[in-house]
Amino acid sequence: MVNLENILLATMQETSTDEYQNQFVDIKCDDQYYYLYKHLSFDPNLYVLNLFRKLQLKFTHPDSFNDPYDCMASIEFDDIPQSNHEELQKRFSKSIKSNLSVTCFNNNPLNMLMWSHYAQSHTGFLVEFKIPHPTIEWVHTAFNVQPVKYQNEFPKLSLAMLNPSNFFDDAKVMLDFVTNQYLVKSKDWQYENEFRTLAHDYDPNNFNSLLKIIPPEYISSVILGAKLEEEDLNKKEIIAAISFFNKEFKQDVKVYQASLKLNSFRIVVKDHPILDRKTKTLKDFLFPTMG
Repeated sequence: MVNLENILLATMQETSTDEYQNQFVDIKCDDQYYYLYKHLSFDPNLYVLNLFRKLQLKFTHPDSFNDPYDCMASIEFDDIPQSNHEELQKRFSKSIKSNLSVTCFNNNPLNMLMWSHYAQSHTGFLVEFKIPHPTIEWVHTAFNVQPVKYQNEFPKLSLAMLNPSNFFDDAKVMLDFVTNQYLVKSKDWQYENEFRTLAHDYDPNNFNSLLKIIPPEYISSVILGAKLEEEDLNKKEIIAAISFFNKEFKQDVKVYQASLKLNSFRIVVKDHPILDRKTKTLKDFLFPTMG
């Protein structure tokens, strides 16, 4: 069984490279925090609101993703006969995904398609997460945040099965493995501008293993969908849940309303401190000479 935690720890050695860091430079920022976003829909039982009631953020197993190619690389085994590759690839892929769960963030909060596809056709909501200003090494450790890479070529991996210690001892090889297996998608999905957090403790017999507790101070604001009507019960429930969250966890999360700009293909969030104005990005803080 591949130990994802060991892989992620080892790859930290490789994340100081310019090529890797440049994938983070467009994340929205202010002087204290950087921001990532998650579009969400209301489920019939409103379990999604446990994010505010119980600090539970639900992860997803890759088999439930809407992209059938997600977390699926083409694996070549250097020292195994070609006739055995297909069956071995199926077994290996199943093994490395068996305990994996993922949650997705994005840096494209006002994208029309994101609201349509992931926020119940604009009747859902958007959560803005704030993470304390990092050094670049910390960007991906708060949530183990990893950027998704978009390309036309199907991801490929080459592994030497007869000498697996080389794989676990080489951080660059391991980073390539994590990237190609878990973090590459077709360019068709590029509009999502996705970042991911990976967890390795999924138990198919225990739904609760998908529920991760997050620090309450990481929730920055909530934006309600442009088509979520005032009289909608879901709107009343989410406002009540956020009110409970603020009181129970001593936070001050504000609720904003998205709207469709008249005579324009744009979503606007009036008076939002990040989304209603031009903001800095991580590039301004971490790479000041790039701007």
